[in-house]
Amino acid sequence: MLRDPRLLVTAVSAALATGTIFLHSIPAQAQMVLEEVVVTARKREESLQETPIAVTALSGQNLEEMGLRDISDLRKVAPNLDLYDGNGTAGAGNVFIRGVGARNTGVNFDSGVGIYIDGVYVSRPDGAILDNVDLQSVQVLRGPQGTLFGKNTTGGAILYTTNRPQEVFEGHAEIRAGNYDRLDGQLTLNIPLVGDTLLSRFSVYGTSRDGYVKSRANGNASVTDGEEYSDINRYGGQAQLRWNAADDLVVDFNYHYAKTDQGARGQDCEVVEGIPGAGWQAELQNTFIVVPSTGKTIQTWCQENNDLGIDRIQTDLLPNKYQAETNTLSMTVDWELAGDVYFKSITSWRGTESAAANELDSIGIPNLHRTNFGWGGQAEPRDTNAYSQEFQVSGMAFDEKMDYVFGVYFFGEESDAGTAVSPTGPYFGALFNPLQAFYTNTSTELLTENTSASAFSQVDWNF
Repeated sequence: MLRDPRLLVTAVSAALATGTIFLHSIPAQAQMVLEEVVVTARKREESLQETPIAVTALSGQNLEEMGLRDISDLRKVAPNLDLYDGNGTAGAGNVFIRGVGARNTGVNFDSGVGIYIDGVYVSRPDGAILDNVDLQSVQVLRGPQGTLFGKNTTGGAILYTTNRPQEVFEGHAEIRAGNYDRLDGQLTLNIPLVGDTLLSRFSVYGTSRDGYVKSRANGNASVTDGEEYSDINRYGGQAQLRWNAADDLVVDFNYHYAKTDQGARGQDCEVVEGIPGAGWQAELQNTFIVVPSTGKTIQTWCQENNDLGIDRIQTDLLPNKYQAETNTLSMTVDWELAGDVYFKSITSWRGTESAAANELDSIGIPNLHRTNFGWGGQAEPRDTNAYSQEFQVSGMAFDEKMDYVFGVYFFGEESDAGTAVSPTGPYFGALFNPLQAFYTNTSTELLTENTSASAFSQVDWNF
């Protein structure tokens, strides 16, 4: 069970005026008011009040005013949305909408909720804890969205749209501090390069916080005392170029980088009684391995863990870390063909490399460990490369009585999940003293290749 901090993180934000007198705060690009909230939930701009989808739409200004710092904070304002960290103690992101999602973070599992950044699909939960930096809007679409967003949106979709380069020089800086040594910072600069033809925009950010859970040896030599869990350390940035090639043709180039390098999540071991199958580890290993080696049963260890309180755990994880690095390149072409007919192309590549050390049982006894780090060269990080191409044609016809969107989409993904090693032991004194029991219960390498192609369309007639 994930530990919640007892102290609420309090923060102070400050706008920092830097540089010359020409630098000023960036205004919100989309002033969303009650009378006219513009959304793109159906891949075209339209009023939220006229969109037959359950949508929670927030502008960048809304996010800032409500203190929503990353994608996990959306559960505070969007109904039926929740976000859990990944399976085990990894810091990956698993999104659930109306109970639909995927807890497993393996490359052989796809989520039931699609996450999109400027139209680019985020296919893996590693690197999916998105920080809210320089955003135009966030839209949470609840319910099946397979018509326009594909097979991996049974539960819904989350659409992130960043601010695009503008024709004026402007900037924004922000710093935020809180307890547990929390420190967040953001800096955005918008720089026109060649008149109103070539524009650029750059953003960098960082967020860090100490862990609020620590390990406690509690007299057990196998547990490292004072090890910190559930900390935060993420940073990254974005670089954009906008080429206004003609009055009716705009090309956007986007590069996004994000890095996570932090400890594992601190978890508790819960004592469960009276449920068939709840004590399968104890039944298999207590008598011959765990008790002879430690002098305690698994149930005793779990109870001792509970007795330590809310911010202490009796566990050990070597190494205690989770890492993820993502690089995304995309090119978007918007072309007004004629009248009310629009063409859009989205081309993207997204690379993800990640590794995690997990203790799945959270009891400190070396039973169910899994790691992508080291272990004599047997363990390796997982690596995923995803490519996509989308073409859209949208517009209106018959005196604006008909709205339509047609498109084709291709997605390809290759993953080398490296090798996840699950060592068990050593158990000194187990079986026949002074012999020890030690084994590796799994050493798994996952190699996947996914391809998907589709054609989609939606037509509305306004009576």
